[in-house]
Amino acid sequence: VKQGLTSVEQVVNSLAANHSSQGANAAVGASTGGAAYASLGGLGHQYTLILLDGRRIVNQPMDGTSVDLNAIPLSVIDRVEVVRDGASAIYGTDAIGGVINFITKKTMTGLNIGGEFVSLFF
Repeated sequence: VKQGLTSVEQVVNSLAANHSSQGANAAVGASTGGAAYASLGGLGHQYTLILLDGRRIVNQPMDGTSVDLNAIPLSVIDRVEVVRDGASAIYGTDAIGGVINFITKKTMTGLNIGGEFVSLFF
């Protein structure tokens, strides 16, 4: 947040370990349908495991190969832990490229409200 990042996709794009040529939403030759993915080590989004507080997140339903980063709200993220080397011995084949673990805030104080306004004039 101190860098002006507004989404989890932007956070993943700022990671040095993210080797995707088109950013977190890269899925070469495929339509993502608005989904954003991470690709550690440049091996493809299906080989990067995404965890939330150390637990696996269910893959998005569009193609079922990866977690949609847009499903994680940035406002609840405290920090991000990254295992850049392959972690398949611990987590299985979907962690060949590495692991990204999003740690959520344990306590929240105050109120956080967000929104967007789109105006279309014809």
